[in-house]
Amino acid sequence: MLMIGLFIKVAPVWICFLLVWCLLHLLADRKAIRGDFSLLWILATIATGLLLVSIAELASFFNLLVSGFVVGAWITVDVVLAVVFARLSSSRGQRIGATLQVRIRQWCAGFKGSEGVAKCLMAVTAGFIVALGLCAAKTPTTIWDCQTYHMPRIMHWLQQHSLRHYPTNIPRQLESSPGAEIEMAQLIALTGDDQPVNLPEWWALLTAAIAASFLARELLQSNISRKAGGEKPSLELAGAFVFLLAATLPEAAAEAPTAQNNLLAAMWTLSAVTLGFLFAENPGNNIYALAAGAALALGMGVKPTAFLYATPFVLLALLYFAGKKLWGPLWRLAAISLALCLGCNGPWMMRNQAYFGTPLGSKETFAAQRMVHHSPKKIAVNVIRNLSLYTRSPSDIATTLVNFSIESVVRATGEDIADTNATFHGSSLAFTKKAIIQNGEGWGNCYTVLLLLICLPVFIFKFRLISPLGAHLLAVAAGFILFCGYLRFQPWHSRLHLGYFLLAAPFIGVVLVSWCDRWIIALTGCFLMTNVILVLVFNPVVPIVASVAGRESREDLYFGTRTDLRAPMKALADDIIQSGCTNVLLKVGGDSWEYPVWFLLRDRGFTGSIHHTLVGKKATAFLDESPLPPKTVIVTELEVAPVIESLPRQKAYGDWAVYYRP
Repeated sequence: MLMIGLFIKVAPVWICFLLVWCLLHLLADRKAIRGDFSLLWILATIATGLLLVSIAELASFFNLLVSGFVVGAWITVDVVLAVVFARLSSSRGQRIGATLQVRIRQWCAGFKGSEGVAKCLMAVTAGFIVALGLCAAKTPTTIWDCQTYHMPRIMHWLQQHSLRHYPTNIPRQLESSPGAEIEMAQLIALTGDDQPVNLPEWWALLTAAIAASFLARELLQSNISRKAGGEKPSLELAGAFVFLLAATLPEAAAEAPTAQNNLLAAMWTLSAVTLGFLFAENPGNNIYALAAGAALALGMGVKPTAFLYATPFVLLALLYFAGKKLWGPLWRLAAISLALCLGCNGPWMMRNQAYFGTPLGSKETFAAQRMVHHSPKKIAVNVIRNLSLYTRSPSDIATTLVNFSIESVVRATGEDIADTNATFHGSSLAFTKKAIIQNGEGWGNCYTVLLLLICLPVFIFKFRLISPLGAHLLAVAAGFILFCGYLRFQPWHSRLHLGYFLLAAPFIGVVLVSWCDRWIIALTGCFLMTNVILVLVFNPVVPIVASVAGRESREDLYFGTRTDLRAPMKALADDIIQSGCTNVLLKVGGDSWEYPVWFLLRDRGFTGSIHHTLVGKKATAFLDESPLPPKTVIVTELEVAPVIESLPRQKAYGDWAVYYRP
């Protein structure tokens, strides 16, 4: 019943997606674009993403980021799309409806006609993604970053009815790219609670898997294989295997039922690369150029690392079009991409420029994350540091041996393993012991890189190096090196690597399907699916099983990784409600769990306001004047608590304290 209610509440968004998807069939009917199911899905997702950003920025401009306006805006969009679809259908003698029916029958017939292994892989993966979506809708967000800045910034936006910056002790709530939170904010406005906030990341996993599958089929179709005997590998099998491979990446599947943003950034980048590939094959098709530029803009609006993912592909496109002297398509693609990037991200960049003095965030953040020196040796060592995240296997001996080998190589270079100029806060190599299923590690993560290492020599000896597949691999590798050469190493970089693994999935699928027998592909798929299920079932951070089973209340599950905060923060919220205070002022550290204050008070019927106070010189502090207005309470962490002489501390709640206005 809960799922049905959620499905109905977010109906304006998915109805918009379906209407756009149907309208795209008109373009396919006119041969303006291809009628491939995957391509139409990607294009509809991009169009919906542009609408999400546009509606949010429009509402913010008029201080109308409220439930009523958001619902009205989406209903208006749906009505307009429905009218357009109806008129086009009528003017063409119901041809659109007939075309849809024919095309759907073709897709179903194509699936039924696929070979057994491909059909099985597709069906199992689709079932897995649907089940994961249901889990995402029921699982509360428990990730640290979601508690500190992803979710709190949404609450502040909805409270002030705008995306504008506000006083805060947590700068990441302001400077970070807002694309993912913009989507979540509108879902909260539509439903009235945070139940659907995990759905954007889940949708990103689904769409990324579809895009990777489509790109794999396109690359394989380019006749890059030199397999003996001239036997053509199966396009359906390649697409099905890559669909499964992308969906079962442990880091990706574990992030899908959360309110993070790495999957969204990876999905937009992969979509941009896919549409860019189609535009390179059809330089006269401006629809592909428009979609590629829009996906790139949306990716940069979600996470700046999307720029690192995409830069080698942008350079590759420049070389390709310049080499063929296709200056017109090149300028069109560049102009469209630049215009959309500025249109989608300009408002956020201007807010950052006004607040921090730079468009992408504070100078302090960039200084903390950028490498100081960029010599070839330092970059090579940082590549090794990043690869050290993927040594975990079921064997303790194998894991230890690989770790020792990597450490020996780094020491042989003469570089400091924990070089403070190349690592975040002096982080060393991320060595771990063997994979432990009970810790949510499945059978390890070494296979993520191992599959790629297996495919490399096969590609060199059995494929043309100068080919679309070779260019794609080169761009992925260059992007990873750029990433390692620009950013200091951090132990949690594996979630930022998602973009590269999803981009590499089509290469892996094409090579394996062209080289291996079908039964090896099937066994590999079984291994991948079993491994990811183990990761999700025993995940200690995302309580999927507990959420589905209903063993604990949703409120308790928020504190799954910080059970020590559960009782004191509940008591804190209870006391604030009993006090009758309507103004809550927060004084917290730069990485504090703010969101529990919001949802605990909300669940108890709090209708007042929550703001940060004593935030420093760069922001206009709210209610810092003295005396404080009536019904005010200051909630602060003990370690950062200011000395408030006029408001003696009334009570401590674990690491938190509360000051009441007398």
